[in-house]
Amino acid sequence: MADTPKQVTAGGTIVKCSHCGNEEFYTSSALLNTRGATFLGLEWANQSAEVNICAECGHLEWFVRKPKSG
Repeated sequence: MADTPKQVTAGGTIVKCSHCGNEEFYTSSALLNTRGATFLGLEWANQSAEVNICAECGHLEWFVRKPKSG
C-alpha cells in the first residue's frame, strides 16, 4: 500500500469516494482469484486489480485498469 494518500484519476475524471466524497486514496493491488485457478494452485495466473482505499473513511474503490495517481 502507498505510504501517503494521493488523488487518483480514472477515465480522465478525478475519483471520489462513493461513500464520503473524499478525493485522496491509498493505493494497493489485489488478485481477482477464480475457483478453478485456486483449485489447481494457479492463483498467480489470475488477473489483478488496483484497489484505492479512501484516506478518510476506508471505503474501497476497485479498478481493473490501472488509474493514474498524482
